[in-house]
Amino acid sequence: MEREKGLDLFKSYPSHVKFMKLTTINLLTDTEIFKQAEKMQTTLDCKFVLLANETENFLIFGSLHSYNYHAKLVEKFCLDRNISSKWQRQPDLYNVDDETLGIKGGGWFKFDFFQKTLLAAGSSTAYGRFDENIFEQFNNNNLIYNNFKINIK
Repeated sequence: MEREKGLDLFKSYPSHVKFMKLTTINLLTDTEIFKQAEKMQTTLDCKFVLLANETENFLIFGSLHSYNYHAKLVEKFCLDRNISSKWQRQPDLYNVDDETLGIKGGGWFKFDFFQKTLLAAGSSTAYGRFDENIFEQFNNNNLIYNNFKINIK
C-alpha cells in the first residue's frame, strides 16, 4: 500500500522566494520485508528517486526486492498519476514524456533498525546521483523517517 506524506512550504515569504511542495511516496513501510527487518532489528536496502515539477518535489522509495531498478519507481509514479511515459530500455530506463516533470536522480537507502540510522547514498545508472539539495529539503522537514538519524554519503 502506498503512503504519501507531504508538506506545503508556501508561507508568507517575499514573492521572489520560491518554495516547493514536498511529497514523500513510501512504497516500503507496509511491506512484509520492512516489517520483518524492523522486528528482527536488522538492516534493509531500498532504492529511491527524486522527481520534480514546477511546484512540487517528490521522493519515491521502495524495497530493493520490489524495485530492483530505479526505473521501476519512475514507472510506478507515472502510471499511478496517468503521466505520459514509456520504457526506453527495459528494465533500467523509463522516460517521462511530460516536459514539466524532471527526474532529479536516484540512490539507495540502508536502514539499520538496531542503530536507528538511515544511510542515503549511491546513484542511479540511468538517472545519475540524487540532487542533495532537494533531498535535504525532505530531511530537514522530517518527511523521510523522523525517528531515524539520516546520513548522506
